Order: sequence, then structure tokens, then C-alpha cells
Amino acid sequence: MLLFVESIMQLFKSCDQDFNYDADKYFLRNEKLNIQFLANGSLIQLVPSTTDLNPDNSLTIRLWEDIYQQNPEVVNSRILSLLGQSERIYARNTSIKSISQLDLDSFLNLNHLNHSTKCKYKYGLINEDKLVAVAAFGRSCPIQDGGQTYISHELIRYCSLLNHTVVGGLSK
Repeated sequence: MLLFVESIMQLFKSCDQDFNYDADKYFLRNEKLNIQFLANGSLIQLVPSTTDLNPDNSLTIRLWEDIYQQNPEVVNSRILSLLGQSERIYARNTSIKSISQLDLDSFLNLNHLNHSTKCKYKYGLINEDKLVAVAAFGRSCPIQDGGQTYISHELIRYCSLLNHTVVGGLSK
């Protein structure tokens, strides 16, 4: 069995989550989440579709071994969040602050799988003098819809602190 599969199963056990593991298909089932494990070098054509493995269409994620090996803390944090096991912070208890590119880079490099990126607008949510979430937006661009022009901003990244969920953070 792949080492990272054992690590994820241990994570489920540590938070008292029941699961079934199909070793032939490298597929872990849980009432809230399903995980399909993919080893490095797997060809996507050889991987069964998630509808074949999960006919009820509940949330299924594909987890690649190299992604887990590069950032196990971030992957574990996301899985715990999807299982409802992360610490919740309510956005109403936070304040919005414009942050620097350096602050954004530091936060995303620790808490996001895709790390940081350059962007025009950078905001953070502060709770008890601690940065708990960040959002990065691109430049404005006009969008035509039904004869009217709207100004739109692309959300480039959103991320909350490891093992935390900021409820209402993005909408704030």
C-alpha cells in the first residue's frame, strides 16, 4: 500500500471518521467525502472515472501522491475542512485589511497548494491581530452582458489559515 494512503487513513482514524478502503481501486469512501488515490506516473486514461467508483455523485477528490508529498500539511488541512473538522472562525469577528505582496506571498506559501501569485489587489482578514485568510484579485476588466457593461475583478486566490475555516470570509 502506498505510504500516503496510509497517512490519509490515519488522518480519518484520528478524527473518528468511519471509512471503507478499496485497495484494488485505491479508493476511500466516507459519508462526507471520497478520495481516489493516484500514484506518481499514473496515466489518467487508466484511472476509472469517479462516476464508476462513486455512483451517488457525492464529493470525490483525486489526490496525487506527489502533491501530498510536497505539502502534506496543506492537503490534510483541506481534507479536515471537507470533513467539517477544522476550527471555525466567523467572518463577522474579523476585519478587512489591505496587505502587501510580501504578506500575501508568505501566507499563501504556507497555506495554499498553488503557492503565491502576482495580483493587483490583496486583502486579508484579521482576527485577534492574526491574519486568518487572504484574497487576491486581478485588475478590473469590462464585461459586456445584455448591452450593458459591468466592471469585473477576477478572484485569483483565496485561502484560509491551515486547519481553519473562515465562515463567510470570501463574501465579506
